[in-house]
Amino acid sequence: MAVCPDEAPTPDTQELSFITDVDLRQSIRLDMSAANKNLAHGEWKGATVLAGSAVEALLLWKIRNGEAEARRFGRHLAALPQKLSPDPEEWHLHQYIEVALQLKVIEPATPPRPGRRRTSAT
Repeated sequence: MAVCPDEAPTPDTQELSFITDVDLRQSIRLDMSAANKNLAHGEWKGATVLAGSAVEALLLWKIRNGEAEARRFGRHLAALPQKLSPDPEEWHLHQYIEVALQLKVIEPATPPRPGRRRTSAT
């Protein structure tokens, strides 16, 4: 029993094989799987929190990944209108989105508009 994991992602959860850190990959997959389970059961808060956690982890991984990204990162961080901590682990989701947009890691249509409350009409 000691070698059995406490949780396991559902088999249909994306593998994320591009992430070589096994622990990080498994953690993100667990969040994605749990978010999908919560969504299927109408548990909106859990789905939102877990999906946000997965998005933050993926953006942080991408921002920190590779030397070319790191060189571009410094240049784009200086170009942002607000000053951010040089340590991305201290950021919030909207800051990951801003930097990812600057680095062209995500498209402008990809992120939700931070601070905008979604309703059934939007």
